[in-house]
Amino acid sequence: MHIKDDKKDNINMGLKGEEKDSDDDCLMVGVKMSDEKGAPLYEWLEVLGGKVVDVAANGHCGWLAFYSAMYNVDDGLLNPNAQVSGSVDALKKHILNGMIVNLRDEMTLSQNEMAAELEACGKYMAEGVSVEEKIEALASHYAAQRIKSVKALVPPNYWRQYRVDAGIR
Repeated sequence: MHIKDDKKDNINMGLKGEEKDSDDDCLMVGVKMSDEKGAPLYEWLEVLGGKVVDVAANGHCGWLAFYSAMYNVDDGLLNPNAQVSGSVDALKKHILNGMIVNLRDEMTLSQNEMAAELEACGKYMAEGVSVEEKIEALASHYAAQRIKSVKALVPPNYWRQYRVDAGIR
């Protein structure tokens, strides 16, 4: 990302080259892809003091991995015990509550994201369904997910098919 910020003259160049007087603002004027190759996963883990952790493959692996990373936990994730599942369930409920609260604003701003979210949770809506009905369907889905324990098995048709290439050799 190229940022033009000329503090000597207190002038920032806008996207089309127009000048703007400002003391505090930086405007993005372009994007350049990095030419760095990055570092292998284990180098990053060493720098950050992290490690690879296995989690249960029951459809809640994202929540378990998020909890592990958030709180630097590595025990009890492959077969979640009562303490771990209670903690992960509380974190999941907290996150989903925030998603539900912001759902109307976010989905009103991005119709494409709403369509993707509906598809991801298996909610296929007929043509002509109102935005309100779509938001209600998503809110109902998130509310139902809030009460499910991370110990429960999620049917594989809800699993996202991601491939993660972590550079492990």
